[in-house]
Amino acid sequence: MRYIIIDRNSGFIWGDTADRWWRMDELPPVGPLESARSLDQSISNDMSEMQYEITDKYDAKATYDIYAAKDCFPVVRDGQDQSMIDLVCKRCTFTASVARY
Repeated sequence: MRYIIIDRNSGFIWGDTADRWWRMDELPPVGPLESARSLDQSISNDMSEMQYEITDKYDAKATYDIYAAKDCFPVVRDGQDQSMIDLVCKRCTFTASVARY
Protein backbone atom coordinates (compact mmCIF):
# COMPACT_ATOMS: atom_id res chain seq x y z
CA MET A 1 0.00 0.00 0.00
CA ARG A 2 1.18 3.49 -0.82
CA TYR A 3 0.58 6.38 1.60
CA ILE A 4 0.44 10.14 1.11
CA ILE A 5 0.82 12.28 4.23
CA ILE A 6 -0.80 15.70 4.56
CA ASP A 7 0.33 17.95 7.39
CA ARG A 8 -2.64 19.32 9.33
CA ASN A 9 -0.93 22.58 10.29
CA SER A 10 0.15 23.70 6.82
CA GLY A 11 -2.26 21.68 4.66
CA PHE A 12 0.69 20.65 2.48
CA ILE A 13 1.71 17.17 1.44
CA TRP A 14 4.78 16.23 3.45
CA GLY A 15 5.37 12.77 2.10
CA ASP A 16 4.48 10.13 -0.45
CA THR A 17 5.82 6.64 0.11
CA ALA A 18 6.30 6.38 -3.67
CA ASP A 19 9.15 8.88 -3.14
CA ARG A 20 11.47 6.92 -0.86
CA TRP A 21 12.56 8.92 2.21
CA TRP A 22 13.68 6.09 4.53
CA ARG A 23 17.20 4.72 4.68
CA MET A 24 18.24 1.97 2.30
CA ASP A 25 18.76 -0.50 5.17
CA GLU A 26 15.19 0.02 6.45
CA LEU A 27 12.03 -1.68 5.29
CA PRO A 28 9.35 0.59 3.79
CA PRO A 29 6.57 1.70 6.17
CA VAL A 30 3.67 -0.76 6.17
CA GLY A 31 0.85 1.36 7.57
CA PRO A 32 -0.30 4.93 8.15
CA LEU A 33 1.16 5.15 11.65
CA GLU A 34 4.50 3.72 10.53
CA SER A 35 4.54 6.10 7.54
CA ALA A 36 4.10 9.15 9.78
CA ARG A 37 6.78 7.98 12.21
CA SER A 38 9.18 7.09 9.38
CA LEU A 39 8.71 10.47 7.69
CA ASP A 40 9.35 12.35 10.94
CA GLN A 41 12.49 10.31 11.62
CA SER A 42 13.80 11.14 8.15
CA ILE A 43 13.49 14.91 8.69
CA SER A 44 14.39 15.19 12.36
CA ASN A 45 17.39 14.15 14.40
CA ASP A 46 15.74 12.46 17.37
CA MET A 47 12.11 11.41 17.46
CA SER A 48 12.64 8.70 20.09
CA GLU A 49 10.69 10.62 22.74
CA MET A 50 7.68 11.21 20.48
CA GLN A 51 4.52 9.10 20.74
CA TYR A 52 2.19 8.44 17.81
CA GLU A 53 -1.39 7.24 17.72
CA ILE A 54 -4.22 6.83 15.26
CA THR A 55 -6.90 9.36 16.10
CA ASP A 56 -10.24 10.59 14.82
CA LYS A 57 -10.32 12.56 11.57
CA TYR A 58 -11.98 15.43 13.44
CA ASP A 59 -9.46 15.48 16.31
CA ALA A 60 -8.00 18.99 16.48
CA LYS A 61 -4.78 17.53 17.93
CA ALA A 62 -4.06 15.38 14.87
CA THR A 63 -0.73 16.06 13.19
CA TYR A 64 -1.26 14.29 9.87
CA ASP A 65 -4.02 13.00 7.63
CA ILE A 66 -2.96 9.87 5.75
CA TYR A 67 -4.39 8.83 2.39
CA ALA A 68 -3.93 5.52 0.59
CA ALA A 69 -3.10 5.84 -3.10
CA LYS A 70 -3.04 3.29 -5.88
CA ASP A 71 0.28 2.67 -7.60
CA CYS A 72 -1.04 4.34 -10.77
CA PHE A 73 -1.64 7.64 -8.90
CA PRO A 74 0.97 10.27 -9.86
CA VAL A 75 3.94 10.61 -7.51
CA VAL A 76 3.78 13.82 -5.51
CA ARG A 77 6.70 16.04 -6.52
CA ASP A 78 5.49 19.38 -5.14
CA GLY A 79 3.70 19.09 -1.80
CA GLN A 80 2.59 22.74 -1.96
CA ASP A 81 0.80 22.38 -5.30
CA GLN A 82 -2.84 22.99 -4.37
CA SER A 83 -4.15 21.10 -7.40
CA MET A 84 -2.18 18.01 -6.30
CA ILE A 85 -3.41 18.37 -2.71
CA ASP A 86 -6.99 18.58 -3.99
CA LEU A 87 -6.42 15.55 -6.22
CA VAL A 88 -5.15 13.50 -3.28
CA CYS A 89 -8.18 14.45 -1.18
CA LYS A 90 -10.60 13.59 -4.01
CA ARG A 91 -9.03 10.52 -5.61
CA CYS A 92 -7.21 8.79 -2.77
CA THR A 93 -8.79 7.00 0.17
CA PHE A 94 -8.63 8.69 3.55
CA THR A 95 -7.08 6.06 5.82
CA ALA A 96 -6.26 7.63 9.19
CA SER A 97 -5.38 10.72 11.15
CA VAL A 98 -2.25 10.48 13.25
CA ALA A 99 -1.47 12.48 16.38
CA ARG A 100 2.11 13.07 17.49
CA TYR A 101 2.86 14.21 21.00
